Amino acid sequence: MCQNQSLADSDAPIAHDLRREVYNLMREGRSDAEIKRFLVDRYGEFVLYRPQFGGGTLLLWLAPALVLLAGAAVLVVVVRRRAAANRAALDPVDEGQEW
Repeated sequence: MCQNQSLADSDAPIAHDLRREVYNLMREGRSDAEIKRFLVDRYGEFVLYRPQFGGGTLLLWLAPALVLLAGAAVLVVVVRRRAAANRAALDPVDEGQEW
């Protein structure tokens, strides 16, 4: 619901509920680490603005690099094919004629 937004910046209804939950936990005297652990245990890693690098978020962290590498590979293949086609078009055709 609050993708790419912090809890404080989001106007989504779930963000209001989470802010209220955090406020109640703070009033109970829980530390930042305890509040964070509680939210992650209850809602999962996606509630963090910057999820930790780990098994469940491995694809999330590596996907941009994989997409970039795949795009570079496609670009290299296209450029090489065009270069080969241009070389073939520029090579003189031997039709048995002498100049």
